[in-house]
Amino acid sequence: MGDLGFISLLIGLVLAIYAAIGSVMGKVLDNHGLIDSARFASYLTTLALMISAFSLVGSFLDRDFELKYVFEHSSLSMPRLYTWVAIYAGNEGSLLFIAALLSVLSTLAVASSQSTLKSSLPYTIATLMFILTFFLLVMTFLANPFEKLAEIPVDGRGINPLLRHPGMFFHPPLLMSGLVMVSVPFSFAIGALLSNNVSDEWVDAGRTWGILAWAVLGSGLLLGGWWAY
Repeated sequence: MGDLGFISLLIGLVLAIYAAIGSVMGKVLDNHGLIDSARFASYLTTLALMISAFSLVGSFLDRDFELKYVFEHSSLSMPRLYTWVAIYAGNEGSLLFIAALLSVLSTLAVASSQSTLKSSLPYTIATLMFILTFFLLVMTFLANPFEKLAEIPVDGRGINPLLRHPGMFFHPPLLMSGLVMVSVPFSFAIGALLSNNVSDEWVDAGRTWGILAWAVLGSGLLLGGWWAY
């Protein structure tokens, strides 16, 4: 599962880079075929990163302690229920969760705005994919969730006891979702600026995503307060 996850991560990185560069080049060269190709590549990053994320979850469920991240955040004595949320119990897994989530949100935002924001959408896609590329580069070179240990241990260290709480199923994913969702209205704004789009068509879409980000992030903070106190 670890090999599949890392290969999918690399494929997602290549697709995100192509989507970012292809969108800009297609717009500059007025090449609609390149723009469409880059847009479809951005959709495919979602598939690649979902495979990568579920591969890590599968590694936790299989107790694959060969993976350093699984070894550090699970153990044989840990309740199996919490293996489903151990993916974001540490830095590397949280980055993968954020990247996969950002790819999903990007796909939804681009697909829902394709007919209304045609002039600025290539730059919007490029902005979203540049943000995604940053996370993928960090995971590839600095915080690889699929890094393997030289020797396979019998048992893992286990998840932080403070994280063995029902709030783990709601607070972290909502908090990260709200933070990542802010990238969408930001990208709409940057896309409009770069394309010299003087109309306010992007404002309606940006407002909708901004309100969603505020609601999700606010819910995550409230649940975090309940968990803490």
